[in-house]
Amino acid sequence: MGINPHKPDWNGQNIPKEIKEFNGSSFFIIPMMEIFLEYDENTIVQLAPKPLWSINWGPPPSQMDNDFYLLDHILDVVPDFFRYGCIQATFPTTDLKKRKLTEQGQVDRFLFLVDMVYGGLPKNHREVNHRGLVEALIKLATDNYSELEFEESEGVEWELASEK
Repeated sequence: MGINPHKPDWNGQNIPKEIKEFNGSSFFIIPMMEIFLEYDENTIVQLAPKPLWSINWGPPPSQMDNDFYLLDHILDVVPDFFRYGCIQATFPTTDLKKRKLTEQGQVDRFLFLVDMVYGGLPKNHREVNHRGLVEALIKLATDNYSELEFEESEGVEWELASEK
């Protein structure tokens, strides 16, 4: 648990802020994910790279294959408003050693990996390129994690949940 010299300093952008809704409910979202407050599932599809299939496997055999691939992975992009930070529901709750992370540890690990896949988040995470973020989130969810895990395993520690 302590300060990790290998983890970037996000100037508080890794701390989710509370958003209160008109009906009295609320959720916590990190600044990078706030861009999705402007979109819904249908418009997020419009942000996906064209052709999406080429992110992992080269040219698609048809546009229909690309559309099915996109629909299959749209949940990899859509924020989970029930999860702390609104990180995706598919993102792991454990570290590489399968140790349970705190909610903040999950957010920090999520940002670290998105930063690697995106190619370096901007200083102000709200200025992230929307299309680039969608592509990075899809790649993060669908790519083989082996390269990322190697880089992550180089001395990176996340806040662990207490074992009871």
